Amino acid sequence: MGLVVFAADGKRFVADKRARALFGVVADGEQATLAFRDWLGCESIEFFDRLQIALADDEALDEVITPKSRSNCWIRMVGAPRGDASERGFLVWDRTVQVENESRLQGDRHFFETVLNSFSDPVTITDSDLKFIYGNTAFSSLIGLIPEEYVGRSMRAIGLKSSDGFELRDRQCLDRHIEVEAEEALHFESSDSAVDSWLVKRVPYSAPSGKTTVVSVFRDIREVRRMQNELDRSRARASQMARLKGLATLAAGVAHELNNPLMIAAGSLEALSDLGSGQLDEKRTEVLLTRAARGIQRASDIVQAMRKMGNSSSDDMQIPIGVTAVVESVRLLLSADLSRFGVELRSSLPQDLVVVGSEPKLIRAIAAIVQNSIEVIARMSSESTKLVLVEKVADALSGDTGECVLSIEDSGTGVDSQHEDKLFEPFFSTKDIGQGLGLGLALAKESIESMSGRVEYTGKGRLGGARFLVTLKIP
Repeated sequence: MGLVVFAADGKRFVADKRARALFGVVADGEQATLAFRDWLGCESIEFFDRLQIALADDEALDEVITPKSRSNCWIRMVGAPRGDASERGFLVWDRTVQVENESRLQGDRHFFETVLNSFSDPVTITDSDLKFIYGNTAFSSLIGLIPEEYVGRSMRAIGLKSSDGFELRDRQCLDRHIEVEAEEALHFESSDSAVDSWLVKRVPYSAPSGKTTVVSVFRDIREVRRMQNELDRSRARASQMARLKGLATLAAGVAHELNNPLMIAAGSLEALSDLGSGQLDEKRTEVLLTRAARGIQRASDIVQAMRKMGNSSSDDMQIPIGVTAVVESVRLLLSADLSRFGVELRSSLPQDLVVVGSEPKLIRAIAAIVQNSIEVIARMSSESTKLVLVEKVADALSGDTGECVLSIEDSGTGVDSQHEDKLFEPFFSTKDIGQGLGLGLALAKESIESMSGRVEYTGKGRLGGARFLVTLKIP
């Protein structure tokens, strides 16, 4: 910043050191305006003429100029009469940085508005007085006004009938500096149309200046509900597909398992039939009948386990369930895979452990976790230990929380750390394409949570493989 003093006739001037450095003036002297004209160059002829007029008419001058010798420089001159008006002083300073910042801000604003105007959802920005600073094209279309008609006005001022509640939520967002989301009825006094419901999400934004504004995004509630309904239907279809695939897989294994006890029963009865009535031996007969009865009972147990797992009519029931019986049902349902891959399913649960929930859901959830362990163990070498252990965590039973925690761990290879956060995501799978839907653990989590429980992966357990903790309510 510097000071330049001109004589009233503009033929003499005095400049301080800072002004000399800014203007490149090397000496004071006569013909000052001509010196300025030479320095400013032909691109500033109009400013030179205004300078001459201001000096001659003793008028104030406030100008921003761009010298020819410094094309990237903007200089502001502010002048006023001095003393008896026989001379005029001009305060000058370089506004280059300020003008460049203003230009950059203008470019940023243009970019910002271009992006927001491309949104199909209405977006607004309001100040601390709840007056509009900005509204995108979608918002203008929504209310039927151009920005010039609503910027600087509030929702109340443009005729929103339910403005009290609307502005109350705006004020909560501002004063408490929190996000506020609510359904709003946007019905304006100037419109006779039916009330339109919108989901409005308000987010507070603090500008560098310290002022807080509210950024609001409007979503058509009908579209939100349509998307939610479609998402729910997709999840239901995926769940049904996963259940059917699981049942199909189990059915194939169960068919094999049913064949063994039924063949034993059939063989025993056939042996009895082959013996003549006169050749019946009481001890031999008892052995054959016992063997047949065991085979039939085994087949009955397997069928019963299948019925429990597939009984969707009791999915929503919350009743006491014996956890040991659930694990035994899982053992029967997965017996084919357990036998084929040489995996032992071991349980150390107390016989009297009871939780509250849905038996079919709990069977499906534990079966999904154990099945996942079996598939991992199946890829290991034949010499490896193949074990899945189900137990109650030692100090998990709490009368204060009314919960118990089950631990399900295996001797597999565990889960890669990069996949841990995605284990329970629907359709996530580390198997080859076509080897699974990636819904087993996701549905297990959904089933457990529907019983007010929790399931989490805790990393490797004592057996060296994956370990899951299942938290369930107790009576």
